[in-house]
Amino acid sequence: ARAWPRLGSLMLYSFDPEPNPFLPLRPTLASLYSFAQHCPRLHSLEIMLDARVLPITHDTSQPPQGQVAALRIGHSPIFRPSAVARFLSDIFPNLVTIARPVFYKATPEEMAIRDRRWTKVKGLLPEFVAVREEER
Repeated sequence: ARAWPRLGSLMLYSFDPEPNPFLPLRPTLASLYSFAQHCPRLHSLEIMLDARVLPITHDTSQPPQGQVAALRIGHSPIFRPSAVARFLSDIFPNLVTIARPVFYKATPEEMAIRDRRWTKVKGLLPEFVAVREEER
């Protein structure tokens, strides 16, 4: 991300029609720090993440990236929706859209679980953003 300071939109997907759940090949949520820090013009990001892995620490000296309004996360796996919403609201305080295009070979149960969890993130995000605004 450091090499793209003028980047406005990025679509970065990998697609494996037969994914191996034992090989975590997706970037984690921590990879979003780099985009937030080095891409001040970024407004739209499409990336598949492993949202099951939460960053341990956060550099609070870095101001949040205020341009990203849309995040498309594909079929990204997720465990803790409230923690993910809290993290996203911290680095992308103007995030209003989280989209999940479905083009993934998964069981209906697996897709339903992911959809339910990401829908919860979308619902919690405005509340966390409001709290962040009050803190600033």
